[in-house]
Amino acid sequence: VSSLAAQLRAARDAGVDSDAAAAVLASPVIQQLRVREAALQAEAADLATTLGPAHPGRARNAAALQQIRANLAAETRKVLRQLESQLAAAEAEETAVRQTIGEVEDEVASKQTAEVRLRELTREADAKRGLYQQFLNRVEEVSHQIGLQTSYASVISPAATAARSLARLIPIFGAVVIGT
Repeated sequence: VSSLAAQLRAARDAGVDSDAAAAVLASPVIQQLRVREAALQAEAADLATTLGPAHPGRARNAAALQQIRANLAAETRKVLRQLESQLAAAEAEETAVRQTIGEVEDEVASKQTAEVRLRELTREADAKRGLYQQFLNRVEEVSHQIGLQTSYASVISPAATAARSLARLIPIFGAVVIGT
């Protein structure tokens, strides 16, 4: 873009009929007109040595030379307009690319931030998973210890209260005491 802008500035600074811009020189139409101009200038030099200043041949040559120069100026302006158009398109494309680069950079920054957050959450989840695993292991140990302390005895019949049992034993004790 900058080289195209430099060519355009050089052509503008040098004037419309200047060959300062490489694009102007590269134009095939400009090249043909320059060849024709050089031929007419050479012919004008020859005519100037043999004919007088008012001769119709010299007048035709001068008119043709003037027409060629007008055509050169018009073609140069046309090439300059094309350069301006290319420059505008290149600048628009550059702006679009810069905007896309900015968007991509923002997206990359966002993804990097998200990646950092993901790593933090992963570490936190791993730490909690380890803690929960420790709790689970401890619960299993305690459950195992409680299981060892449990007896496998069961109640066959409920125990009788002491008052009811004594009432049944008094006659037996009385017989034993009397019989002795």
